[in-house]
Amino acid sequence: YLNNPDTDLISIALGVMTFFYGSLLGVFLVGLLCRGRGSVPSTVAGLVVSTAVVIYVARSDFATTVLGLKGSGLAWPWFVIIGTTVAGLVSLTGKSAVPAKESDASPL
Repeated sequence: YLNNPDTDLISIALGVMTFFYGSLLGVFLVGLLCRGRGSVPSTVAGLVVSTAVVIYVARSDFATTVLGLKGSGLAWPWFVIIGTTVAGLVSLTGKSAVPAKESDASPL
């Protein structure tokens, strides 16, 4: 904020929160939609790996080198999508200790 006083504080706060909201949403969706998947170790690994990937994408010139985008890189709303995808995929690697029952299936 001190480097660019024209930027409002809400944009800075939302930009910082996107580093973590994607991983939380990914783990939540695995817990909600996949009853027999997502153990505690895989969920914790999903949170950590997702946050690390989002920080890497935000801090590097990933958007220009890998994706071929011109400009200053990815906008911060994309960090939630990337974090959700990574956390969901890593969390799905674990199998829950409690077996899923047919009666527990979500009507969704």
